Amino acid sequence: MNYFSPKEAARRYHIGRPHHHHLSIQKIKSFLQIENPLDKGLDVACGTGLSSIALKTIVKEVHGLDNAEEMLHYARKHEDIQWYHAAALPLHFEDASFDIITIASGIHWLDIPAFLKEAKRVLRPNGHLVLYDNFFRGKCKQRPEFGAFIPKYISEFPSPPRNNRFRWDNEHLAPHNTELVFHEVYPNFISLTAKGLIAYLTTQSNISHAVRQGRSYEDIEKWISSELDAYFHSEDESLYFEYGSWCRILRFY
Repeated sequence: MNYFSPKEAARRYHIGRPHHHHLSIQKIKSFLQIENPLDKGLDVACGTGLSSIALKTIVKEVHGLDNAEEMLHYARKHEDIQWYHAAALPLHFEDASFDIITIASGIHWLDIPAFLKEAKRVLRPNGHLVLYDNFFRGKCKQRPEFGAFIPKYISEFPSPPRNNRFRWDNEHLAPHNTELVFHEVYPNFISLTAKGLIAYLTTQSNISHAVRQGRSYEDIEKWISSELDAYFHSEDESLYFEYGSWCRILRFY
């Protein structure tokens, strides 16, 4: 099930998701020592295209694909980026087509062993698969007491099932002819008003899941807003919230 395929979910994603991808792209560029742009890259689960546009800074020609057509309606036209409405499995590309494949905040929705096999097939020799994410830690720099909000939020809007138990250590990756060559976790801080935080939270899959179960976005926004009143002193106040990012770079053999 794709929680980002409904039109309203895609619209909210376009409005509420923070632009964080450049942080991970810098990690990739540094570790792989990319001095000149790579020829061709594939961005899987590209959503509204922010990750593909970020990838374009280190790749000449980018192909971004997502199986939520409504998300792609918000992808910005770019002469060196081609957008595809397609599933990640199977990948409809020829063998050895790409120098790099990236997935931002999406690997947990896939059949990971099957995707690793497909990634290996479409990557060129010495190519890399890069996985990265940016997630809300629920920590506020100015209001430490904000941590009490998260258990309430998760209890009210539980996360839907996802593939988050896959082990990324090399012992577990070896049967897939895959090696983890880089892994780093790093924080970043984003300034948000209460309205901005609500906009972000209502892009999450647990909110889309709640809507599918019969809750309305209006009801959900009212619930979140009432909980946030304890932490924001005015509607114009901006607070710094800690997000966490991680980046994994893998190669195949």
